Amino acid sequence: MKTIAAALAGGRFVTRWTFVTVIAVSLIVLAPLPAALTPVERATVSLMTAAMFAAAWGLVAVIERRVSAPVARAAIVATALVVTAILRPVGQDALSLALGIPGITSALDRLKNEMIAHNAVIMTVLFAVLAANEAAHLIHQLIA
Repeated sequence: MKTIAAALAGGRFVTRWTFVTVIAVSLIVLAPLPAALTPVERATVSLMTAAMFAAAWGLVAVIERRVSAPVARAAIVATALVVTAILRPVGQDALSLALGIPGITSALDRLKNEMIAHNAVIMTVLFAVLAANEAAHLIHQLIA
C-alpha cells in the first residue's frame, strides 16, 4: 500500500507498461461479447479499441507530464480511468457498427452497464499494480 501511495504522490502513473496493459487487456479481458462475432471480427474490434484507448492514454501521459502538482496528476489519471471505462463499451459498439459487425443488442444493455463497472475495476487495479511496480523500480534504482 505504501508503494501505491508513493506512486500516486510521485505523479508518474502512466508508463510504457500502461500501454502494454491496455493492449493485453483489450485482447484478453475486455474483448467484445456478442456471440455472433467470429474470432476475426472479435480480434479486429479488440485491436481497434486497444489502439483507440492507447492513443487516449498517450494524451493522458502528455497531460500528466505537463502538470507539476502530484495530486493534480493523480486526479487527471483517476478521471481518465473513469472516462475510458465508461467509453470502452460504447467505443466497441461504435467500431462494430462502423465495420458492419454485430454490436451489443438491447437485450444485452444490462450487461453493457456491468461491463462499464467491470472495466473501471480492472483498469484501476491493473494500473495501480503497474504504478506500484514502477515506483518500486525507481526506489530500487535510487537505493542502488
